[in-house]
Amino acid sequence: MLGISVPRPLLTAVLLTATTAIAACGSAATSSTSAGDQATVAPAAIAPQTTAAATATVSAASTTEVAPAPTAAPTSAPHPSMVATARPTAAPTPRPAPPPTARPTMAPTPAPAPASVVTTGPAGGQTVLVASSNHLTLYTYNADVAGSGTSNCNSGCISEWPPLTVPAGTMPTAGPGVTGHLGTIHRSDGRTQVTYNGKPLYFFGGDSAPGQTNGHYTGWSVATP
Repeated sequence: MLGISVPRPLLTAVLLTATTAIAACGSAATSSTSAGDQATVAPAAIAPQTTAAATATVSAASTTEVAPAPTAAPTSAPHPSMVATARPTAAPTPRPAPPPTARPTMAPTPAPAPASVVTTGPAGGQTVLVASSNHLTLYTYNADVAGSGTSNCNSGCISEWPPLTVPAGTMPTAGPGVTGHLGTIHRSDGRTQVTYNGKPLYFFGGDSAPGQTNGHYTGWSVATP
């Protein structure tokens, strides 16, 4: 290093100047610091006012009612997907009527032949009319008029000559060998008496077995076909 000799008075002046400069710098720095502090305090004073204003704004916002957004009115026309599509109704297919079932024709059951009331049988060596019920000989009364519709054997007469009768409404039928016409008359006692060719037929009380002709008296005749 180079050695420089500085006079003491000059060195003293330089040091004084440097000291003064340092002091001046320190004062400037102190002033700057004070100004900075004041600048920092100012926002702190302003902050409470800003907070109060913000609080008032929030309160005003909270007390203000917000009108609800209007709801859109539904349109009257339904959505196409909701409209029911009318399906055509299929016409019923007519079914053919089944053919009529042929019912078997039942053959009519033949009615049993009614029992004959008068038939024929042998008596006294000849063929005579007899009652089918007991085969006793039948007689006619000569006093009776054929086709008159009345009997002249009444009261005590019928006790010996009982009439051949059938139920009311019954038409007498003829058995084998009977060639004449059978009919009926209504007697005065209410019974229905059988006639042959229009004349009433009678039994005789004295006959008790087939083939007898004990009633062949005057005025009475054995009835023959």
